[in-house]
Amino acid sequence: MFTSGRFVLGFGVCFANVNSPVYVGESGPPRLVWSIIRYIGSIVAAWEIYGTQTQANGWRTLLYCQFIANDDIALAI
Repeated sequence: MFTSGRFVLGFGVCFANVNSPVYVGESGPPRLVWSIIRYIGSIVAAWEIYGTQTQANGWRTLLYCQFIANDDIALAI
């Protein structure tokens, strides 16, 4: 299940990697955009992993979080 979920989300990741730099480049000041996103994203990811490491189906929560992030960017564009 995990492998197939990663396979399906891989398409969304490719889509977001192509579209997100354009979205970010147009919606924020150039000096702050990449530094703020990098730090906030790493903190959110670390807490998601920490929070789901003891759950039996924690991998599903992580996949859903990745899907939500990609879906938000796709819908915003």
